[in-house]
Order: sequence, then structure tokens, then C-alpha cells
Amino acid sequence: MAYIISIGIILSIIITYVAFGEYVYKFYKWITKKSSKEKKICSKIFSWFSFIDKNLTENGINLIKLNSIEKEIDFYFNIDKNSKLKLNFSKSFINKYLKFCGLKSEFWTQENFIKFAHIRNNNLQLILELETEVQKKKISEFNIPLNVYWNIVKGNFYNFHRQYITNWKDIKKDEKLTFADIEMPIKLLKMYYKEY
Repeated sequence: MAYIISIGIILSIIITYVAFGEYVYKFYKWITKKSSKEKKICSKIFSWFSFIDKNLTENGINLIKLNSIEKEIDFYFNIDKNSKLKLNFSKSFINKYLKFCGLKSEFWTQENFIKFAHIRNNNLQLILELETEVQKKKISEFNIPLNVYWNIVKGNFYNFHRQYITNWKDIKKDEKLTFADIEMPIKLLKMYYKEY
């Protein structure tokens, strides 16, 4: 009788272990699947910037080839609800980024982070307010959906390109975009995903 009870206990432990292991395995697959989606998107964004960096001439860039890369990135955002991916810039990340930019610790502020990360757009506050309405959560420069970040960087590139090919003719100083307005948000993204 004691032998049957001990076999029953052992079987119960094995069944519990297998059932729990299945949940752990499913959770692990969910975590790695999500991060692989983010990595795939970010890898394409990095390729997009690399194409710009290598092919930008005084006459501009081949926008047809660039658009092809952008369509692929946008496609990744449109499948499997990838629009829920977010960048959450913590205080420690902000400090790490500003240290990378060469600022002394007394200048490690959120305002300097926005400035040196080049997270800018003429309609940035409106974009963030609209996204807050859509997601029903407060969205800011420090908690921003990856697709919104991508669209800001992409939009800034096209504004920069338009200004660049005209040699910034008739562009007001506060509206002027430079290559840093494209490069630094990409470096920030690389640091966030530990690619830089």
C-alpha cells in the first residue's frame, strides 16, 4: 500500500513538473518571439540608415530604393500587432546615453536627453497626444511606441533630404535639420537594443 502511495506521489510530482514546464516553455517562446520581432524591425531600421549613410551624395539619395526598405519595415509593423512595441527610456538609460554624448553628470537631465537624442518634430506634441488618445495611455518622448519613433525619424529624414538638396535655401534656423537629426535617433535605438 505504501508502495502504491509513493508511486502516486512521484507520478503527481512528475505530472506537475511537466505541466509547469509547458507553461515555462510557452512563456519563454512568447518572450523570445517578441524580442525577435523587435530585433527584426530594428535590424531593418539600421539597414535603412546604413543605406542612407553610404549612398547620400550632394545630389541626394535614390528615394525609390530607400522606399523599398521602408515598405518592408512598415510591413513588419503591420503584422502581428507589432505597433504595441514600446521604447521606455529609464533614468539609468538616459544617464548612459548622455554620458555617451560626453555630458558631465550634472547635465544629465530629461531636457538634455531630448535635445541630444534629436527626438524632434514640428508636430511632436500633437503626435504624442494623438497616440495617447489611441492607446488610452500617456505617451511621451520617454515612453514612445517604436512605430511612432520610426515614423518621426523617417519623416525627419525626408524633411532633411528636401532641405539638403536645396542646400538649406530659405530654411529658417529653427526649422533646419542636419544629418545628426537622423543619425543620433538611430544611435539611440542601437544603444537601447544593445547593438552599439
